[in-house]
Amino acid sequence: MERRKVIRQGKGTLTMSLPSKWIRQVDLKPGDELFVDVKGGQIIVSKSKGKHAKQAVDVDLSGLSKGLVYAVLENLYIRGDDEFRLHFESPDMYEAISDAVRGLLGFEIVENTSRSCVVKELARSESEDFDNVLRRIFLLILTVADDGIDAFRRDDAEALDAIHRRDQSINTLCCFCLRVLNKQEGIDLRNAMHLYALLILFEQLGDCYSRLYRDVKHIQHNTLKIAQRVAVLLRDFYNLFYSFNKSDASMIKEKRDAIRTSIDRLLGDTRSKDDIVALHHLRRIVDLIVDIEKFNLAMQI
Repeated sequence: MERRKVIRQGKGTLTMSLPSKWIRQVDLKPGDELFVDVKGGQIIVSKSKGKHAKQAVDVDLSGLSKGLVYAVLENLYIRGDDEFRLHFESPDMYEAISDAVRGLLGFEIVENTSRSCVVKELARSESEDFDNVLRRIFLLILTVADDGIDAFRRDDAEALDAIHRRDQSINTLCCFCLRVLNKQEGIDLRNAMHLYALLILFEQLGDCYSRLYRDVKHIQHNTLKIAQRVAVLLRDFYNLFYSFNKSDASMIKEKRDAIRTSIDRLLGDTRSKDDIVALHHLRRIVDLIVDIEKFNLAMQI
């Protein structure tokens, strides 16, 4: 990142020179128009209005399962499309489309017939700061971990069911951040690649907790202690993510290894199906925490 001085020009105007490397890259000529987009404390300058077409994209969903309908809409959203016309065969398919659209921030169905509908962005949600939403994702996962431990301690199956459903909010926010990375110009490519992978792993981490609370409603004391250690490790990583230092980064992996050893020992002793399932989920969670840490480390280099 380079620094440039702002120069006063006239009474109320400040100017700054443009980097020569960028001028050559976009083939900028005197008299060309530039587009300026203000996003919070950032100003993004581009030669074009954006790399994503505004016209509706036509997609035929005929023959796809409901699960694949969700995947198609999610990917259209993430890649940055602002409007898409969807063709389908049955009312059930329209119901699946409606469910999927509820998970796309800022999007609504604006037109529909018996065999097609148009989904369009009505509120430009990208205006919300990326870093704030990323922190919200992290905090949601932390509360999912802590509240789940409390529900297990109280043998509260109903609470576990409710916590399991919070994963939809985590998925929605992860998709939003992935969309911003694809749409927003001016993001450093290397960091964007690492953030993209990090968000995918965050979504998987939310899924793992969701499956844990879906599959298991009661655990024994020793397994609960493992879950508590995993929650502490997750909070340690949260603190590391926002205040990085090499010593704490090394400790995260050491703590993960110690938890894995305890899980393996407990798996050899327990005969409870619920505890065995829970321990396998918890092992996957601690591995994901370290996988996410690796991408965080890459952004610190």
